[in-house]
Amino acid sequence: MKKRGTLLLLLICVVCGLVSLMSGAAFAQGADMTFGEDETQGDKTDQGGQAKDKNKKKGTEEEEAPAATSKSEGEADVLSSLGIGGEEGAKAEGKKGGKKAPAAGGKEKAGEHPIWAIQQIYALKGGRFELMPFYGISMNDPYVVHSAFGVGLNYYITEVLALGVNFLWFYGFNAETDTMFHVGRSFRLSVPINEYQLNANLNFSYVPLYGKFALFNEWILHWDAWLTGGVGLMRSRPVPMIDPDFRTFDWNNLVEFNVGVGGRIFLSRFLAIFFEIRDYMFLEKVENPVALNDETWESAKKNWYGDDSFTSNVMVHAGVSIFIPFAFDYELTK
Repeated sequence: MKKRGTLLLLLICVVCGLVSLMSGAAFAQGADMTFGEDETQGDKTDQGGQAKDKNKKKGTEEEEAPAATSKSEGEADVLSSLGIGGEEGAKAEGKKGGKKAPAAGGKEKAGEHPIWAIQQIYALKGGRFELMPFYGISMNDPYVVHSAFGVGLNYYITEVLALGVNFLWFYGFNAETDTMFHVGRSFRLSVPINEYQLNANLNFSYVPLYGKFALFNEWILHWDAWLTGGVGLMRSRPVPMIDPDFRTFDWNNLVEFNVGVGGRIFLSRFLAIFFEIRDYMFLEKVENPVALNDETWESAKKNWYGDDSFTSNVMVHAGVSIFIPFAFDYELTK
């Protein structure tokens, strides 16, 4: 029993010695610790009180300054990319990209031309004449095709309003269709048809649409579209189908009205190609398909004509537009 107490006391002494040694080592290690520059300055500012607050405020201002600078640079980049950044935007762009900003009023290099939200019209028309040679062909008569060569002349009072005339020559270009041939041969029927000599009109045009488009992602083409209408003279006569050796017809002068729509694509500032659909409407004198047995030159000539027929001759015109004078000046700067 006495021996056990001695061993327990000895064990306690050993444990206490080990604890004392470990505490002494930790204290020695803490006495040898070193601090960095930031920690040393932090200790000094902690002791100063006011110096700590002053340095903290200064550091905050230094941190906010780069943020404000980057923000202003970002705004300058956006404004300069839109072409509205002015001198400051140009300087910021030049500073950031390492390139010298172009001087105000200077010419842009290739690939640096700005895109304007509102651009000038490519080809001005106001105060200019438009010469329009074209070829036309009828579209809605199944028995005869009326082809014509024509020319038009317009004067643009404003950019969108024009007054003009056009002239078409049909004689020599009227031709019966295959449908007319087969109907007459198969059913022994004659369909009254007419041929045209010429057509002249006074027209008024309005150009409400103007735009541009990219062709094959290579060319920018400008276009416009117009509405037109007018009144004119049509010279027409029936083609004799009953006793053609006996019957003959004179040319009739008819009052004609027309409406149409067209569009042009500009190839240059004075040259364009155009397409137009126009409907020529008039009351036409046609042949009477009934032959009287007692017809004579004097008594039956008045029976050669049947009732007047309303004709709607829809034609497609295709040609070129030549604007005169070739050059023009913009009244307002870009």
